[in-house]
Amino acid sequence: MPEVSPFGVQPEEALAALATRGRRLDPSFAWQDVWQDEHGKAFTVAKSTGFDILGDIHASLTEALQNGETFESWRQRLTPILRAKGWWGREDVTDPATGKVVTAQLGSPRRLRTIYDVNMRVSRAAGHWAQIERAAERERSRGRTLYLRYVAVRDERTRRSHRHWHGTVLPHDHTWWDTHTPPNGWRCRCSPLALTERDLRRYGYTPDEGPPSEPEPDRLYRNPRTGEVTRVPPGIDPGWAHNPGRTQHTATQAVARLASLPPDLAAVAPLVNPRLTPALVREFGQWVGDIERQILDGQPRPKGVARAVGLLPPGVVASLPVVVGEGVSSATIMVADRQIIHMLRDAKADAVTAEGLPKAWPVEEVMRLPEILAAPEAIYWDRQTKSLIYTVPAADGRAEKLVVRVNYVLRHRDEAGRRVETETNTVISTGYERAVALATSRRFTRLR
Repeated sequence: MPEVSPFGVQPEEALAALATRGRRLDPSFAWQDVWQDEHGKAFTVAKSTGFDILGDIHASLTEALQNGETFESWRQRLTPILRAKGWWGREDVTDPATGKVVTAQLGSPRRLRTIYDVNMRVSRAAGHWAQIERAAERERSRGRTLYLRYVAVRDERTRRSHRHWHGTVLPHDHTWWDTHTPPNGWRCRCSPLALTERDLRRYGYTPDEGPPSEPEPDRLYRNPRTGEVTRVPPGIDPGWAHNPGRTQHTATQAVARLASLPPDLAAVAPLVNPRLTPALVREFGQWVGDIERQILDGQPRPKGVARAVGLLPPGVVASLPVVVGEGVSSATIMVADRQIIHMLRDAKADAVTAEGLPKAWPVEEVMRLPEILAAPEAIYWDRQTKSLIYTVPAADGRAEKLVVRVNYVLRHRDEAGRRVETETNTVISTGYERAVALATSRRFTRLR
């Protein structure tokens, strides 16, 4: 079988990955300021703090990737823009972390070479991983496993460890790929090759029983910017031990996958990983923003997509069997795009209930939905609708109300685009309620 690299990935896939990162332009002073998997969610350039250049660089890279532009052509096009904004040569700049003035290298042909090389490789690798995930889903639907084979270029420039990994065959969801999916360092040219079970038989590849043995132990690396100490596998440059494609929607996918775990175990995930909810808020806000733009453009047609938006808290998972007489099948909470469209339409129409209360939240509150699910003021069980009511304080004795239907059969499309039915908990609506009505009515039982 030809040992191809991710540079053959379709431009649309790589462009989508680069566009995702471009939604967050994070100025940084040192490359360690934005660490590992954060690079899969944000776009940054070292020494960009204090300079209005990130938008220009990202836009130019997007155009270069779309048009197959060479580095030299891209460099000649971008250099005048950076020079005009003062981001060129060696200059005295202030380190925001220490307040010290240091002489630093800003723009230069060598720095632009690194920027171009890293972003092209990472974007194509992330786009390649999106293709791998879809192929894995197709194989899974047929009861089969997708494998990946580590492919190194194997010439005089190849790192010894990367040459050692060449030919390793493991399932695509093996944890080794969380840290060893190429690129695994500056100028790394390795790639993962996707193989079906039929491919394995056809080309005589045998899956390995586990990751290859390493001649050296992991090393500890102390981030000089944050003081954080991380364990770096041998052969991988510090900051590169992550999968650039899997981190594009890490939180959303992670919460969705928790649906397969027992609810009491899945419910504690935000406690074990405090970064989960903030990441989920960012990703969900971007998705709602995309839907809002569709509404403004007059094209808000639901696509039948649903996204994970949070988890039931452990106390609610434990108390529902007692209060309701039936437990939940999953701790994961999802919401369909059609519900988001209804919420945003009602908000823009200033719709009100029979009691004169706003029928839906403004878009800014809808974007915070994962945060509200993670930290409500109270959670009630509604006997009439057999739903959970999440509340947070609002003005004039009102409470923002979020209705979550438990053990709901949600019809939506999975990551492969197929129509599926999932028994989950789903957000039905948002709105407002008189706080006193929730606290005093026999219809509601407070669970938290």
